[in-house]
Amino acid sequence: MLNMFFFLCVTLAVVNSLPDLSLDYKLSVNGEFEVQLQGASYFQSGPTYLRKDGRLFTTDDGSLIAHSISDPIEGVDSIGDYIRREILWTLKGDNLNFTTAIQRYASEGVLVMEQYFPYGVNKTASPSSNPADDVTSAWPSFALDPNDVSRAVVGWGGRFLEGSHALAWGDAAAKGLPSAGQHGGPMCLFDKQYNNSVVVSSLTQHAVSTSSLEKGKGSSAPSYLSYGLLGSITSIPAGFTLRTVISAEQGGPSAGMYRWGSIVRKYHDLPARPYDFTLDYLGYGTDNGQYYYYSPEKDANGKPKSYEDTLLDVMADAKLRDIPYRYIQLDSWWYPQGKGGGVVDWVATNKSFPHGLEWFHEQVKVPFYAHNRMWAAENVYAKQNGGAYDFIVEPWNQLAIPVEQTFWDDLLANASDWGMLVYEQ
Repeated sequence: MLNMFFFLCVTLAVVNSLPDLSLDYKLSVNGEFEVQLQGASYFQSGPTYLRKDGRLFTTDDGSLIAHSISDPIEGVDSIGDYIRREILWTLKGDNLNFTTAIQRYASEGVLVMEQYFPYGVNKTASPSSNPADDVTSAWPSFALDPNDVSRAVVGWGGRFLEGSHALAWGDAAAKGLPSAGQHGGPMCLFDKQYNNSVVVSSLTQHAVSTSSLEKGKGSSAPSYLSYGLLGSITSIPAGFTLRTVISAEQGGPSAGMYRWGSIVRKYHDLPARPYDFTLDYLGYGTDNGQYYYYSPEKDANGKPKSYEDTLLDVMADAKLRDIPYRYIQLDSWWYPQGKGGGVVDWVATNKSFPHGLEWFHEQVKVPFYAHNRMWAAENVYAKQNGGAYDFIVEPWNQLAIPVEQTFWDDLLANASDWGMLVYEQ
């Protein structure tokens, strides 16, 4: 399983205009492809591969073979009309086969790259020390050109997007991409003049889709950016399908991301983002990297104050300065933690809020965006510890997993009494 917790909020505007950009591709009989923008080469394909029974089958060494390519297939889905080509792949010395496909939506400036596994695949996990940063089934894969100085790329990455940044596309192989790996997100390429932008991301199966930057060994060896199934996945169930989207738009990265957002919402039949209090109004945070993260104010003698006093001072100062904070984010410092850093009891400690959160809520008169971690093995809610709820307790990591809905219903109902508006896992 993916060994991380993350919280991600993305605000995307509705874009109704259609791009005037032609996004197309060329496909060779051996399964290699080229993505084209306005008739010019934009991406050259890298190797296609799949791990099975602990072995890597790849087009690089001929162990993965493009057996046949279908004639164009017309279809329509929630994005629009498309023409689809399918490639049937066979594994040398193995009886397994699987399919990849490219769907082109000409009027939308969109390509969708699909992997489909009609049969189950076992022992697919990457053998590396960080398998979740690898891909176990690559389609598409793009070759990286270190000499490309005509484009830049911005990638979104990190558990809280803190690793997001832009760089020259030609530097991606040497410097890395924040959008690659288990904490990665969408990638947007754009030219110097902001004439056009192209976004690549997962379209389906977001929790198990990823991209991997595979650096060539040696100064002249090519590097690739590959999209596919998370490298820590140990098996692929029969009938599994995964899709990656490539969208194009006129303008720079903002225009490209707005367009990408509209395409993803259209595919999944999702409306534009509804009203959301914490996205529409300003709040005060105490998360990692912010001023009072595990470091409350000090009194005149240099001793730490409680967080209760610290945040009362923050809100009083904000009132003097006319800063309209509408909520406060309470990070992991406010509740007791046990073995493995897990939560023992999701209540405020006397050290953090001596008068309790209900009293504090009455003073500040704003709701809370409340952080929570994983549950400690000795948490007070588990039946194993005299609590009322079913948990799976994992002795090897001193953590526990709640397994009944009633636990969450009760936890969140109780939290709303002391002012919680958003629960952050």
